[in-house]
Amino acid sequence: MTDLDIPVRISRNSALRILTEDLPAPVVADLLGLHIHSVSRWADYARRDWAYYLDARSNPRINDN
Repeated sequence: MTDLDIPVRISRNSALRILTEDLPAPVVADLLGLHIHSVSRWADYARRDWAYYLDARSNPRINDN
């Protein structure tokens, strides 16, 4: 796909993030043949996004308008 100038990195990163949200890191590492440290970083990234969302939902900002 890269030879055809079709960007794949964004889709790959999204797929890894979604997999690490749904499956434990060791399972994803075994399924994809990736190192556990790499998958653990993706899992941490996915958890940070979720934690930010929960924080934003529980601490709404007061609109000054």
